Amino acid sequence: MKKKIILLIGLVFMLCGCSADVNIELTGSNVKEDVYIYAYPNEHYTKERLNKAFRKYIPAFAKDTIIDTMPDEETKGISYYKRSEVDLGNGYRFNYKYNFNLSNYKNARTVKEGFKSSNIYVDNKEKTILFSTDNGGLLFFSQYPDLNTVNVNIKTDYKVKETNADSVDGNVYTWKLSRNNNNKNIYLLLDSSPVEEDKDDEKNNVIENNNDVKEESKFIKFVNEHPFLVIFVSFFLFLIIVLIISKITKNK
Repeated sequence: MKKKIILLIGLVFMLCGCSADVNIELTGSNVKEDVYIYAYPNEHYTKERLNKAFRKYIPAFAKDTIIDTMPDEETKGISYYKRSEVDLGNGYRFNYKYNFNLSNYKNARTVKEGFKSSNIYVDNKEKTILFSTDNGGLLFFSQYPDLNTVNVNIKTDYKVKETNADSVDGNVYTWKLSRNNNNKNIYLLLDSSPVEEDKDDEKNNVIENNNDVKEESKFIKFVNEHPFLVIFVSFFLFLIIVLIISKITKNK
């Protein structure tokens, strides 16, 4: 049986004219990676052959290798990206997704094999999270000539302290990497300080207490302004209660 080592994105990108969107969502200590690859057939790969070439079982971590057997098979003990596809008519949009923990995302194959060096560092003392790569650009451009563009989109609810993103849309930070401009690096410094929810709760409690005081003040004001009405209503309610108690006693 013939064996060979399969790289994560490498196998995919060398087959056709391709572009990709790498979507990374950071929430708390969870990192959701969602990779969309747009692939189109050429003189070497028909549409049918192209579909088969995109493996169903691609390891999520750089330390893992897979034995390339036919058909494409899962190996026990390996964590894989979840694969899906959409037929675009003139090609395919392939999707590979996996949920990492922030502590092990530095070992993801997209990170480890996409850049010569990278740094994903959580500084608990300074309360920061750093995402950065060297300025050598994306290695896949030099390795696979049919890869044209890659957009890296990082979405996070953390407060951003520093970044060199090409564009920002709300809490999504985007780097546009291309073959013609492959000397960019990714830099994103986040503030990981906990949100001060206690202060918000304290503020809400103060508002509620103030409302209670206002209601109590209104009642006292009403009693002071209408003392005879209050006495009459109280006496009437007292008579009703006495009659009800008397009736219950007689029935017994």
